[in-house]
Amino acid sequence: MLTVIPFCAKDEESCLANLRLAIMFDGDSKPFGRCLLTHDTSTPPHRVKALAEKLFKQVLDHQYPTWNGSQSWPTPQNWAWQCAARYISKVFTESWFWWEADAIPLKPGWITMLEEAHYKGGKPFSGHIVEGMGHMTGVGIYPANVPGLSADAMITRAQPFDVFLGSVIRNRVNPINRLIQHVWNLTPDLKPTRDLSCSAPSFPTQKVVQEVVSPLSVIFHRCKDLSLSSRLAESYGNYAPEVKASKSKLAFSHSGDLGDIIYALPSIKALGGGSLTLTSNARTRVPMTLERARVITPLLEAQPYISEVRFSPSKVEAKSFDPFVDKLIGDEYQYGESSANIMAKVVGADPKCTEKAWLTVDHPIMIKGKPIVINRSLRYRNHLFSWDKIRDYYGKKAIFVGLRDEYELFMQEVKWKGLEFFKTENLMEVARLIAGCSFFFGNQSAPYAIAEGLKKNRCQEVFKVRPDCLFTGNAIPCWDENIQLPPKL
Repeated sequence: MLTVIPFCAKDEESCLANLRLAIMFDGDSKPFGRCLLTHDTSTPPHRVKALAEKLFKQVLDHQYPTWNGSQSWPTPQNWAWQCAARYISKVFTESWFWWEADAIPLKPGWITMLEEAHYKGGKPFSGHIVEGMGHMTGVGIYPANVPGLSADAMITRAQPFDVFLGSVIRNRVNPINRLIQHVWNLTPDLKPTRDLSCSAPSFPTQKVVQEVVSPLSVIFHRCKDLSLSSRLAESYGNYAPEVKASKSKLAFSHSGDLGDIIYALPSIKALGGGSLTLTSNARTRVPMTLERARVITPLLEAQPYISEVRFSPSKVEAKSFDPFVDKLIGDEYQYGESSANIMAKVVGADPKCTEKAWLTVDHPIMIKGKPIVINRSLRYRNHLFSWDKIRDYYGKKAIFVGLRDEYELFMQEVKWKGLEFFKTENLMEVARLIAGCSFFFGNQSAPYAIAEGLKKNRCQEVFKVRPDCLFTGNAIPCWDENIQLPPKL
């Protein structure tokens, strides 16, 4: 995917701020593919190009004639997009992302996440669909041949080009509202609105960022006063020194299941941290693949003691947790000992490292009126566990996280009326929901491992055949129907 960066003299500083923020997130060693700088002939590109070359492997430049007509929105903006779209259709064949200067990146890997969502969607366009209006906002992903799809969009002056495109591409758009957050204006109580009497979003404090910006999004549109990029740089800057200080030269590898990898983290932390390579092991229940690694990588990369996460289809030279995986497969297991303790012994860490929280999560997600989070995987079940008692006690105050088939089977068996399924893209999103809840219920699964790593208030449906996820602390292991429920929340 080609990233297209439009700018002019008026918004050059915003463009530079975005690039600095993106470099802060993803580094200056050209982590992304190629980009196209597009600007009028009166705006020199050298400042923007100097930063873009740190972020992209290839930086190309396109100049178009300066617009000398009306300077009222959206005429100059239309002109910039139209000139770029015509040029791209003649020179390129791939999809392109239109990154406007008031669209602020929010987290590491944001371009990659947009690109993956676009190709996964299987449609020529991807973007935020405006509620009540039905068109895709200008900040989005386009096919190379877009000029041939709408003549009106290529000549409009007084009306925004994206509105003209709306009716033409309606059935060709992959909606990615979750990733691209679009807020035109804000009410005084910080609610999104298109009311023109309200003000454009501004972020004077970190509290406003937490109130307005979705933790699920990777880019926010729109902020024109540099306040959001400033707040993000401040918060990321406060976090970065801890990350750098905790990095070490140790290299670890793991070929186990997702939950096992989470239970290996306290040992890695206790040994000073380092890089982690996820490898494939044919003897594992579900061998690791690149796609499966992507489910857990965002959570791993968020930990300050993990310097880098990689995937390898074969073994690598590293301090390996594979002896633990082999023990599980070979049934060399001492009844009641936790997986985390076994792994600590395998790599020479103090088993007591599991007694304190080893996971940290930014932007916890709290669902109003639903303080309980539930997961039940398809394995490691205990038929004596009183899910019906939990259902009757908490009613509609809970959500279910995990896989769709886990939820559907749970609903068939427990018949929990009003229990909603909260779709998540990866385990980082699951972790944010668990971090924001008041209590977690689950069996021996990756979500329970997350709750354990966060040391949340939690209750475990213990699998009697292999109870290998028992820990001390604020956890309630339940072996039978005699469950002690916490107070109603």
